[in-house]
Amino acid sequence: GDPQQSIYRFREAEVRLFLDACQSGRIGNVPVTFVDLTRNFRSQAGIVEWVNDVFPLVLAPRDDPWRSAVAYAQAVPTRAAEPGIVPTVEIFASAEAEAAAVIAHVRAASDAGAKSIAVLVRARLHLDELLPALRAAEIEFAAVELESLRQRQAILDLLALTHALAQPADRLAWLALLRAPWCGLMLPDLFTVADAAAASDFIDALASPAVRDALSAEGAQRLTRFAAAVMPAIESRGRAMLATRVRGAWLALGGPAGVGDAQDLAAEERYFALLAAHDYAGDIADYDAFVEALESLMAMADDAGSPRVRVMTLHKAKGLEFDAVILPGLARVPPSGHHDLLRWRLRPQGLLLAPSKARGAPDDAVYDYLGMLAADESDAELARLLYVGCTRAKARLHLTGVLDAVRSKDGDAEWKAPPAGSALAKLWPALRSRVALPSHVTEGAGASGPTPPLLVRLPLGYRIPAPAAAVPLATDSVAREQLAREFDWAHATAAAVGTVAHRMLAQIGRDGLAAWNIERVAASRRAIERHLVREGVPREEVAAARDAVVDVLTRLRDDRHGRWLFNPMLAEAASELALAGGDGNQVVHVTLDRTFVADGVRWIVDFKTGPHEGGDIAAFLDREVERYRGQLERYARVVRALDPRPIRLALYYPRVDEGWRAWDAPC
Repeated sequence: GDPQQSIYRFREAEVRLFLDACQSGRIGNVPVTFVDLTRNFRSQAGIVEWVNDVFPLVLAPRDDPWRSAVAYAQAVPTRAAEPGIVPTVEIFASAEAEAAAVIAHVRAASDAGAKSIAVLVRARLHLDELLPALRAAEIEFAAVELESLRQRQAILDLLALTHALAQPADRLAWLALLRAPWCGLMLPDLFTVADAAAASDFIDALASPAVRDALSAEGAQRLTRFAAAVMPAIESRGRAMLATRVRGAWLALGGPAGVGDAQDLAAEERYFALLAAHDYAGDIADYDAFVEALESLMAMADDAGSPRVRVMTLHKAKGLEFDAVILPGLARVPPSGHHDLLRWRLRPQGLLLAPSKARGAPDDAVYDYLGMLAADESDAELARLLYVGCTRAKARLHLTGVLDAVRSKDGDAEWKAPPAGSALAKLWPALRSRVALPSHVTEGAGASGPTPPLLVRLPLGYRIPAPAAAVPLATDSVAREQLAREFDWAHATAAAVGTVAHRMLAQIGRDGLAAWNIERVAASRRAIERHLVREGVPREEVAAARDAVVDVLTRLRDDRHGRWLFNPMLAEAASELALAGGDGNQVVHVTLDRTFVADGVRWIVDFKTGPHEGGDIAAFLDREVERYRGQLERYARVVRALDPRPIRLALYYPRVDEGWRAWDAPC
């Protein structure tokens, strides 16, 4: 472990235990040796040297186990410095300017070829300005368990649709829907519809020709399209599940077309899954529970595919590394902690604890002292948290914050001291001399407030795209290969033997024949028995059936055809390959037991696991070829659509001496 990276005090982790183990050389009764690893293999030398300069002033001057203080240990870089790339510390006078700088750093790192960029914050609330700015800049990112799905506008619109269909009298839900991208009424038209709905309800207003006549020409077209998509969902109330009705209306409205980024599409699918879980008889039994579950559902990193930009908390970043790391919002202070009912600490002389004072009672000195200790420990851990964030960077590191620009006693512009409890306040003694002074003091900054967002809506002429052209089929023309294979033994146990044998042969195809020596075949007998029992083989027949499967595997190993079929040098080899394709005017589904390419020829081999107990093996195999010719030639027609090479077909009977027949597939 690394005591400088102990950042889980909120989970009752105590860095003191690590320091004690280092000093005593023991963990309980187990002797341990402390090894000081100083070489940094992650970061370029410019970052390592910067951290070496800054963090001795941020972390404690010496270890103090009882105050959760850890001294800084110098690191030695192993990667050379990257010319012209040094860590930066920037202070801005507004959150908008800081967000613009973060976006500039992201783009610069991306243009320089960075494959991974991390924006790390201390708390989720510190992203309220940054996430909208990233979206406005059209930078794809994944917020790793930072953003509740209920905070995303796409989900808020879906929630309004859900509530309008579940509770048609909900006026606010209908107004939100009419303003959403799927309809997008302008305010005058929205007021007209709302006034008409006040006299009856929104369902009547949607269907009223008089209401449409009172709207603008564009508003009437939008309302007509909206009503046509929503009315079927309203009319199916009580006859369909709510999740089905909401999804149907969303698709009819063109919901996917109103999505801003890929993460919204994934979030909407998770919303529908949650809605289905809370759907009860076409309604939501406990709406508050549904909303609470939605609030706790976080946007996932994988929702947006694999964007190079990751936004996460410093705690989530521990153990990871990124080409570029940006730490914004350093001057922000997280919400204060709750008032503990009971405080306690283990001290060298024993346990010290104190309850919260009663209302109106005087302050308790012990309780206040324990609070002071907790504050010291939190302050020490904040330093370690910042160390973790800065050391995630491999090539680029940028720190930013927002402070007020004020006038010094000399009349010059300077930055106001960071607020107590902020990350920047912890870093300020070490970074103050590295920060450029403000050029001037801006009076009344931020008085104008943020610019309201523009109305986002689908184009007036938007229509749902026509479905892609389907494969032309005749009526009742879908054919599927029988799942139950034909076997020589007309007995249910023989069918189970074939099924399990094919399963084991597919495993050999995955592992390679060399991995299936005699010992492994013997060791698989118990597993084969379990498979046979699951296939319904009676207990009294399991032993004989197991021996039949083992016989297939053993004979295949000893047969030249079997060894060739599983030769690792064969190209494009696959076992149990499922395909679907056209065969005449039909779509057929087939499964190839074994296929590969040898000497420029595509082979398709079908395994037959039954024995032949009579005479004249050649005549038997000739009859089998005629019996299965149509099946294998259908396989060839499906494969030929994917592979233009010549095709050879073969039947292989491992339990029949020289049980092999092969022929060319018709062109």
